[in-house]
Amino acid sequence: MLISAGAQAAVAANASTSKQVYINKQSYVQLDSANLMPSSKGNTASFTLTFYNGGTTSINLVDYWARLSSTSGNKYNLALIETDKTKKKVQPKSTVTLTYYGEVPNNIKLTNLILRVIKFDFSVAGYETNVASFNFPANYSTAVKVNGYKAVKISNNLVNVRVDKSTVSVGGENKVVNIELLMRNTNNFSLTVPNFNFYLQTKTGALYPLKLSSATSQEVVLRPLILERLKLSVELPTKIDTTDMNIVVAQSVGEAAASINIGLAQFKLQVKQPTTTVGSNHYEYINGDYVYDYTISSIQKYAWASDDNIIGKLTITNKGAKTAPIPKIDGVFYVDNSAEVTTKELPLTTQLSIPAKQSVTLYYYGSVASSIKVSNLKFKLFKTEGETKTELASLITKDAVNPSTIAVGSTYNINDNGEKMSATVTDVRLFQGEYKNTYAIYMDFSNLQDRAKLTSNWAGYLQSATGTIFDTKMIKTTNLINPSKKEQVIITAEVPKDIDLNNASLMLGLAYNEKGLIAGEGAALGYFNAAKFALPVQKEISNNFNDIHVGPYTINIKSLVAYLDGKSLDVDISSQIERNLAYDGYSSKKLTLAFEDESTNTTVYSTPLEIDTTTAGAKYSLKTGSNYTEINEDLTRVSSSVTLNIYEELNGSKSKIVSKKIQWSAFTNWADANVSPVS
Repeated sequence: MLISAGAQAAVAANASTSKQVYINKQSYVQLDSANLMPSSKGNTASFTLTFYNGGTTSINLVDYWARLSSTSGNKYNLALIETDKTKKKVQPKSTVTLTYYGEVPNNIKLTNLILRVIKFDFSVAGYETNVASFNFPANYSTAVKVNGYKAVKISNNLVNVRVDKSTVSVGGENKVVNIELLMRNTNNFSLTVPNFNFYLQTKTGALYPLKLSSATSQEVVLRPLILERLKLSVELPTKIDTTDMNIVVAQSVGEAAASINIGLAQFKLQVKQPTTTVGSNHYEYINGDYVYDYTISSIQKYAWASDDNIIGKLTITNKGAKTAPIPKIDGVFYVDNSAEVTTKELPLTTQLSIPAKQSVTLYYYGSVASSIKVSNLKFKLFKTEGETKTELASLITKDAVNPSTIAVGSTYNINDNGEKMSATVTDVRLFQGEYKNTYAIYMDFSNLQDRAKLTSNWAGYLQSATGTIFDTKMIKTTNLINPSKKEQVIITAEVPKDIDLNNASLMLGLAYNEKGLIAGEGAALGYFNAAKFALPVQKEISNNFNDIHVGPYTINIKSLVAYLDGKSLDVDISSQIERNLAYDGYSSKKLTLAFEDESTNTTVYSTPLEIDTTTAGAKYSLKTGSNYTEINEDLTRVSSSVTLNIYEELNGSKSKIVSKKIQWSAFTNWADANVSPVS
């Protein structure tokens, strides 16, 4: 609501300009305050008078009244506020305060008015005697100076009032002025002040109602001697000049539609302005004593399903010298300043405050069409109180942040929002399927924190050199990984059998959903803080039975003899297995030993060999340390031309890692590197 008023209309009083006027030898009347409050009819003039009785008998207030006139002789009616109508007497050695009010034209200033106190006296002509007269000089000041305070009389009670803080936040089409008002009841009992109203008066005289924050009761209760803090705010058009503004404290009197505002005090404001830069990626936000810098550090944009996810990194810096609470400000993405993107904050931190000169990082995410460029995006900051949502700033960043490129053999380090770890690609393997292949990327994830934790889920895509994208899945354990230990995870993608994966790359980032980072079960909504990993060339299939790597294990087969006795197969294997104790988690530990006739594409015999298995009933297994394994099986198919193959098995698919063409012999150690394959 906007109440129009002339530029000279003002509210206030300065008791120091009013002296005591004696109405007899022991008693006096004093003008405490004089106020002009703009109204729909012009101005409401109000005057607070204090009567002091220094005598020994009571003073009958019914004998006294106030008259108001202009310096040109126009007279205006005055009335007592409702709560003062019951005050009939002033007892000896005590005071009584009365407030009179009346309507005057909007072109009238206080300097144009004369207030008289009269006593009814039926022994004189006109039946009244002038006992005091108050006029207002040209230099009469109506507002309390910046940092000053005023003692306001409310129902005969003194309340000290002053402005503590006043700031303005600029953003969008409007600006928001925030004011904190301090009030102290100097009496020894609580004072309930109903119908308090607060206004912001611009230099043009326009009044804007100030709203109490949701944390402040609409009925002000002032406890004895307690410094009460009232938080007020108002939304103004951006074009309004916020210099030379005043805060007006008023009290409404009368019933409903007939009520009017009576000014109690007026305070000059020195509004602290934020520093803003149009088209910037940062914004200075002032909230009372606290000053923050909001910076949209980056916007990440990654392919996800049929659209692209956008992730904004917002850094909030406490520029002050003391710890500051994190403000309740929301961030929302917009496309071309008009289309709002459904935006949510990633719940990555439980931090509630920011130490002096330090920062906190928040992430916000949304989804847009892949054709939308980051240069078309704006990240807007909003302050919400109740149902009121106020735009503070519109931040931009020109380009999406480029993900780190990790060369083959190099490490990607993350230290952000409690996630401190490193990731390295160690190997790739292609697992053959019936209709599709599974491309597996082996990675070491190291825990660089000082406590054990689950490895977080990661998500992303495999991209061929020609740009074709394939969704990925992550295979990991539920083990807690101790500090300085690591987990071998496997990133898989289903690919066509004819795809060329030379020079392919892996885009991979921390997976998130509405609950934050995903460490256990849970479907991902996207990923962020991604890196683009270059992938090594798949290793050639070896005919060497030493230095076979599966998971954390290194397998060295010292002796392998295979022969037939009719249709009975006898295989004797002597092996040494070492486990790398740096791994607290791994999924790969299963081999398949197979004798195959590759000329007919048939399998003579195959058996799984699981390492350090806890599975009951495993027929053949290996353990860390020295192993002797004897296989005796009756065959249904026999071939004289066989190849001994060792596969790694993953989800039912196999990848060949060792292959050597042999012949059945009870005297040949095919694991001997000096024994050549059969030609």
